[in-house]
Amino acid sequence: MKNLQKTQIPDLKLLRKAQRGDQSAIATLVEDFLSYAHQIAAEHDLPQAEARSAAHAGILDAIKHYDPEIGTFPGYVTQQVRFCILRALRAYNRHIIIENAYRADQCPGEPAYEDDVAGAEIAEKRREFMAGEIAKLSPRDQIMVEAKLAGRSFKDVAGEIGCSVQLVKFICKNFFGELVVPVELKGAR
Repeated sequence: MKNLQKTQIPDLKLLRKAQRGDQSAIATLVEDFLSYAHQIAAEHDLPQAEARSAAHAGILDAIKHYDPEIGTFPGYVTQQVRFCILRALRAYNRHIIIENAYRADQCPGEPAYEDDVAGAEIAEKRREFMAGEIAKLSPRDQIMVEAKLAGRSFKDVAGEIGCSVQLVKFICKNFFGELVVPVELKGAR
């Protein structure tokens, strides 16, 4: 692991204290690993504030769930930080796609961002990408996802289709959770 000193491997007593809720032990561990977690966060295409927040959450998750039998604590921190950052990245990408799909529908033919010279082209590619991803769904699921992209409530969509609100939430959550946006369609921030 890069830039991780052996001195950063905490003793088991400190970890156990932190797992029992000792705030000073938690603060010590977070402080010890925060700069390392920020290095991991910097490797991903995510706004800095969101990446740092996800890195901090990863450290806290590692403290809470660490078991010495699964490996070293620094290795587990790395795994948890990466997991939290990837989860934040998926959420960020979903936000970009939905925002740009909404802008494209509200202002057809206009660039998604004023300073983006190729904005209209990118917006069209985003629409094509979303249409292709939605086309992979069943007809009923397509209706649910398209209605949510149009800004309709879960309750309205469920009433229209004749299913439960929980089912609509489940379908939309799975669709957007598995959506992987190509880098060229992300847009500048």
